[in-house]
Amino acid sequence: MSSGFVSSSELEEEKKKRQEEWERVRKPDDPAVAPEPEVCHKSLFEQLRDNKEAKQAEIDEAKKFSEYRHCNIFA
Repeated sequence: MSSGFVSSSELEEEKKKRQEEWERVRKPDDPAVAPEPEVCHKSLFEQLRDNKEAKQAEIDEAKKFSEYRHCNIFA
């Protein structure tokens, strides 16, 4: 099982691959160096909380729709 940690050599290899891909697809007016991917700076707690809130919102919406549909059948 993977520990989830990434070594610096793996990071360098990934950066090299991104740069090679960037050089292949970049336009003349684009910068020479590939832009860095966006990184989420939220803590794990914040990410999990946001995911939980989004999931709960989906459940609430589905429940509301189900109740609405149920009420209209008997109306």
